[in-house]
Amino acid sequence: MDLRQEFEREGVHVMTWELIAAIAGGIVLLGNAGAMIYKWIRPALKVKETVEELDRRSKNDFEAIQRLEKAIEQNEQVNRLHLVVMLNMLNHMIDGNGVDDMKETRKDIENLLAGVAEK
Repeated sequence: MDLRQEFEREGVHVMTWELIAAIAGGIVLLGNAGAMIYKWIRPALKVKETVEELDRRSKNDFEAIQRLEKAIEQNEQVNRLHLVVMLNMLNHMIDGNGVDDMKETRKDIENLLAGVAEK
C-alpha cells in the first residue's frame, strides 16, 4: 500500500498538484476580477473627485469675486469724494465761498473713513 492510500484510509485528504493548481487558478481569477472591477469603478471615482474639487474652487472664486466687487465699489466711492473735495477746493480758491460745501464734504469723508475703520 502506498502512502497516499494509507492517508485516505485514515481520513486525511492529500493535496494533489491538480488541486493546488485549481486553488491557484481560483486566486488568480479572483485577482483579475477585482482588477477589472477596480478599472471600471476608478474613472467614476476620479470624475467625482474632480467635480468636488471644481465645486470647491468655484465657491472660493465666487467669494473672491464678491470681495473684489465690494472693494471696487468702495474705491469708486473714495474716488468720487476725491473729486468732490477737489471741486470744492477749486471753487473756494476761485470765489472764496463754498465753506458750507467744504464742511459737508468733510462730514462725508469722516463717515466714509468711519465705515472703512469698522470693516
